[in-house]
Amino acid sequence: YGAGEQRRDFIHVDDAVRANLFFLQNADKSGVFNVGTGRARSFNDVALAVINACRQVDGDAPLTLKEAQQDGRLGYFSMPDALQGKYQSFTEAGTEKLVLAGCSGPWKDVEEGVGDYAADLYATLRRGGGQASARSE
Repeated sequence: YGAGEQRRDFIHVDDAVRANLFFLQNADKSGVFNVGTGRARSFNDVALAVINACRQVDGDAPLTLKEAQQDGRLGYFSMPDALQGKYQSFTEAGTEKLVLAGCSGPWKDVEEGVGDYAADLYATLRRGGGQASARSE
């Protein structure tokens, strides 16, 4: 896996809560279920979603991954020696059992979930008198 291309099945907390509530309301369903989107996304995807959500709040155009890397907004570090050979570079929830139980999406994708969080965070900062800009002063 290249820099930042390790992948995880990122799920928004609202979707995880919705899955838990589904099972609370459907007590006849039991077992161990993977709760996820069923789609692995890269750490680069998440980092770029954060960068672009902040840029959107400030009214700036989104960046591509290459642009974010070139201007230094996104950088990488080497894998620590202690994790060499132990790090799992790919995980993705198998959601077949979850869907068969009747609990399915739509799940928020990374961009939507990060965008929602950024908008809420900036709204909270504005209400509290904090700095409501992603720009460093």
